[in-house]
Amino acid sequence: MLSDVISASVNRPRNRSISRIKLGWAACLLFIVVSLVVLSRYFSSKPDGVYYDPHLGSVGNAYWVFRAGQVHLSNSGPSHLSGSYLKKGDDWVSEDGGTVFKPSLLGLRMIDRNNSGNDRFLFRRGAGWLADVRDFIHDRLK
Repeated sequence: MLSDVISASVNRPRNRSISRIKLGWAACLLFIVVSLVVLSRYFSSKPDGVYYDPHLGSVGNAYWVFRAGQVHLSNSGPSHLSGSYLKKGDDWVSEDGGTVFKPSLLGLRMIDRNNSGNDRFLFRRGAGWLADVRDFIHDRLK
C-alpha cells in the first residue's frame, strides 16, 4: 500500500507551474527586446537630446543640447548657440556639412568628414557614467 502511494507520486505528471514560470520569463524577455527595438528606433530618428561630453573642459556641469536644428552648449548659466544641423538625404549633418551626426539609443556619434581623428561619441546625459567607465577600463588596459 505504501509502495503504491510512493510510485503514484513519482509517476504523477509534472506540475504545470514550471512551464508557466518559463512562459512568464519568455514573455518578459520578449517585452524587453521589443522595448529596446522601439526605443532604439525612436532615439535614432533624430539627434535631438542632451549629451554628455567627457572631454569638454569646463567649470561646472557642461553639456551639449541638440534641439530643433540648433546645437547649444549649456552649463549652470545661460546656454550658448554653437551651431546648427539639418537633414540631408539619410544623414543628419552640421550646417557647413563637415560633421555627420549618427544618433543612437545610448548617444550621438559625431563623424568629422575632414579629419577622422576628431570623431567622437557623446553619451546621452543620463548615461554619461558609461563614458567614465569606458575611460577607466581603457586606462587600466594600457
